[in-house]
This record gives sequence, C-alpha cells and structure tokens, in this order.
Amino acid sequence: MNTNIEMKKRFITQFLAEIEKQIVSGGERYALTKDMEYTDLVCLVAGNIWIGGNIIKYVGEIKNAIENNEPVPEQDFFKIAAWAFIWWLKEHENLTLRDRGEEL
Repeated sequence: MNTNIEMKKRFITQFLAEIEKQIVSGGERYALTKDMEYTDLVCLVAGNIWIGGNIIKYVGEIKNAIENNEPVPEQDFFKIAAWAFIWWLKEHENLTLRDRGEEL
C-alpha cells in the first residue's frame, strides 16, 4: 500500500483513536498512585531509555510474525505509538529548542 497524504488523512482518525484506547486503558491497569503509573517507577529505576526497549520488543514481535508468515498483531503498532508518546512526554521538559526543531 502506498502512503500518500490522502491515505494518511483517511486513516489518521482511526489511528489516533486506537492510540487513545491504549493510553486510557493502561491508566487504571498500571496505576501505582493517582499521579503515577508503574511505568514511572520503572523509569525512575532504569531510566526513560527503558521505554525504547519496550518498543523494540513490539517491533520484534511484528518482525517475527512477518518472517513466520503469521498474522501481524495489529495492536503492536498501536503499542509502539503509545510508548513513543509516553517517551516523548517523559523527555519533553528536557528537550532543547534544537531538539524540537525550533532553533533559528
């Protein structure tokens, strides 16, 4: 499938809805306190880079499914996007203007 701008416009709403489901459903399941998830605790111990390892895990699952001619777990794509969002949130306050592409 080609991914032109029209294709992206057509599917972005569905994609974002699936990401929102991932984020919201995990909130209660992984709550440590009302303001903190277990992910936050893991990141305090292991660092935010741990999230990258989680993303790699889902990439590996997709890769293995493709190589074994098995169905690709669609939810893994949404989990990757949700983890990328969480990682961005955790790093956001530390990003410089250059990191954000705002440097003149």
